[in-house]
Parts: sequence; structure tokens; C-alpha cells
Amino acid sequence: MEIWYYIGFGVFLLFIIGVIVWLVMDMIKEKNNPVIKKKND
Repeated sequence: MEIWYYIGFGVFLLFIIGVIVWLVMDMIKEKNNPVIKKKND
């Protein structure tokens, strides 16, 4: 059942990469448009 281990590990890596990309994009948006964050609050 090593296949399931690799599948789970791959999904876990994709999830972490997705979160990192989302955080980086959010940081870039805040740097480019700091006014948008104030409107959302």
C-alpha cells in the first residue's frame, strides 16, 4: 500500500504549495493596493 502513501504525500504538498502561493499573492496585492485592504475592513 505504498501507493496510497505517495498519493497522500503529493496531495499534502499540493495543499502547502497552494497556501504559500495564496499568501504570496495576498502580500503582493497589499503592496500594490493598500487601499483595498482598508475598504474590506
